[in-house]
Amino acid sequence: MLQMVGKISAIKSHFTNILIIGGSYGGITSVKIIRDLLKTRQTENKLKGGDEKFKITMIEPKEGFLNLIAIPRTLVDMDFARTQYFKYTDIGGLGIHKVVDANGNIKATNNEEDKNDLFEITCIQGKVLNVGEKEANFTINGDESRNIKFDYVILASGRDRNYPVTPAGRTKEEFLNEMKEFYDIISDEKIKTISIIGAGAVGIELSGEIKHYFPNKHVNLIHPHDSFPPEPLSGELKQRVKESLERANIDIHYDTRIQKELENGDLLTTTGSVIKSDMNYWSTSKYNNIKIVDKYLRSDFLLPDSTLTVNDMLQLSNGEKTIPNFFCIGDIASLPIIKTAGWALFMASIVGKNIISNLFEEDMKEKLPPAEKMPRGILLVGGNGDVISSNNGIVELNNPEYVEAYKDYRFSSSFKYLELDLPTEY
Repeated sequence: MLQMVGKISAIKSHFTNILIIGGSYGGITSVKIIRDLLKTRQTENKLKGGDEKFKITMIEPKEGFLNLIAIPRTLVDMDFARTQYFKYTDIGGLGIHKVVDANGNIKATNNEEDKNDLFEITCIQGKVLNVGEKEANFTINGDESRNIKFDYVILASGRDRNYPVTPAGRTKEEFLNEMKEFYDIISDEKIKTISIIGAGAVGIELSGEIKHYFPNKHVNLIHPHDSFPPEPLSGELKQRVKESLERANIDIHYDTRIQKELENGDLLTTTGSVIKSDMNYWSTSKYNNIKIVDKYLRSDFLLPDSTLTVNDMLQLSNGEKTIPNFFCIGDIASLPIIKTAGWALFMASIVGKNIISNLFEEDMKEKLPPAEKMPRGILLVGGNGDVISSNNGIVELNNPEYVEAYKDYRFSSSFKYLELDLPTEY
């Protein structure tokens, strides 16, 4: 339950002790870890600031948590899509005290468990425009820019892909409308052949889910190389993925580059051949959300692959210079790993623990494992609902534990790991 307490319209400058940018897996894990650690330590005097509470602020354009890894299925199953997006205030255990909605309304939660906290967690539905070493600028609903100063910042801004795999909608209703628009196109009887261009993880899973839910459609998966996925994975895993898609009667086009899409939907290849198609999705691009980082920081820490250099405590660092209060987690951090939601959870845990240690004048002790010890695991949904996994070098097809977890694309298992309660309507 939320209670209206005012509007933010007149406030142009803010302060927060900890700013979290992004509300996906990395963002909510950061909130959860910091909240739980402060719960256990809030009786210590250092947390008290007179009448002022210690402040944690998360800024995210959406009004709630969207399980982005589930998008391949939300695009083809509308009932499933409704279970993958919930307001942050409907998630039990996250501990948000106040929200600022897209209209600038400030609302307080009536949570008896948290009302005596010496800290305050605020979720702002806004968009960060720029973030530097000590402050950020953001906007609510596209209005004038606001300034927020901070002691620590956790950048968990993530990665975008081509629409609608990265939806534009900021509310659950808008998200469901976008999924429905795509669903209506692919379910149209006039659409006989659907082509997915690009066989990365999203392309593989999207082609598999379309064929699984629409078995009468002809599905092409087109890739410019002779194997996939492109990550540094074993030949055994790639073979298992290939075999799974072939069992589902997905037509795989290897070593095929598309020159252009013709007016009727057909695809002209660079060799001059034509692939018949009625509808196409280009799963060929991904964009790390790092343009919001101030240009003077990007000049020191940005790499050509659009990741930011970090040290083993995930502080912004290039070996010669370190920004000790600026942490990067998830897709944007330059690490020799295959980026997954699980890694985002792990990174957020390291950062949250280190910030709280530093806050209480203790050493930061949490670190990433050495590069040579970082596991390179991955789970993919292939054809016919197959779950193909590689974990610690062991490749498996339909491990029962993973099959169960991927019934909702790890939504419930992730929440269980974080000790968060699923919304009652889940």
